[in-house]
Amino acid sequence: MKSRQRRATRRANEISIDQVIAASRQLTQMDESLKAQGYTCASGRLYPCRDGSYTARVVWRNRSAGMTFAGSVQGLVLRP
Repeated sequence: MKSRQRRATRRANEISIDQVIAASRQLTQMDESLKAQGYTCASGRLYPCRDGSYTARVVWRNRSAGMTFAGSVQGLVLRP
């Protein structure tokens, strides 16, 4: 029963990468610049901080060039 509750909580707390990128001016600028160069957003991850904010790490990938670029932002405040 605990595993069902844990899964339900995880689903309720999901946030899209687009929402994370939109919450930060720096990530938005990186996203626009990299997409213009042929990169696509590959993955992202949020790390909680003690003060209630998050550190976000987003990875963009350009498959044709075989290149990957990772960007991170600290102190990100996400609003529901």
